[in-house]
Amino acid sequence: MRRNIWADDAFVEQLDDMLRRRKKERSDELFYYGRVVLVDALLRVKDGDYVLDIGCGGGDTIKRYENRCSVIGIDISRKMCKEAKKNISRGEIVMASMEHLPFRDGVMDKVVAVYSIVYSPHKRTIMKEISRVLREKGELVIYDPNRISIRTLMRYLQYIFSFNKNNPKYIHHKIVTKQALSYFDFRNLGYETNLNLVYWCGIFSFHTFLPSKIFSLIDILGYKKWGNVPILKFFSDFFILKFVKMCEKENCRERK
Repeated sequence: MRRNIWADDAFVEQLDDMLRRRKKERSDELFYYGRVVLVDALLRVKDGDYVLDIGCGGGDTIKRYENRCSVIGIDISRKMCKEAKKNISRGEIVMASMEHLPFRDGVMDKVVAVYSIVYSPHKRTIMKEISRVLREKGELVIYDPNRISIRTLMRYLQYIFSFNKNNPKYIHHKIVTKQALSYFDFRNLGYETNLNLVYWCGIFSFHTFLPSKIFSLIDILGYKKWGNVPILKFFSDFFILKFVKMCEKENCRERK
């Protein structure tokens, strides 16, 4: 069986260094709005919640929640787990894969997955595992790239026309564009795994292909609200989706 590339510390470290070097102020603003503001608004962590962060990376999400609830993060990368443990004080970090969550059935109140599900080709298995560890009426919030977006197309073209396809950045682009899902894919996966999609919105990430000088016009047009515009939001660069685990009786009624 081929080794999971995200468990390769050398690859992860090289990719992480490259991504840190190319971050820009506008990119940081979009990063914060989508991955923090919108995710937090949908997850609504409360005192006493048991929260699981899937693909926790360096522990940024856990750090926001650890003083309000019991939070556990998992990641397949040993490097990321070590970094997360350095960054948090109260949360717990476990090295594990998304496809095999090392927890009992029905123990989590909330699960959050920020830009992590896209990295696995076994998404139905992941959703099934998440559904298993969630209690009835438990909530799942996902932040993931959209397969049918301009950003995904640009990433795909960057990989196709790159001269060094062994560059970790372009390997990353290839994996993400190949494995990203559409809104309909997510909705169907939820239906198949007893997770009801109750709300979703999008976010556009124009720093990928527009010159920085054009951003002032984009700001005036209120791009941050475009992710809620009917039809248009289906083509947003990223999705933020909220699922609720249905009880068995509700699931039976839905299927009838």
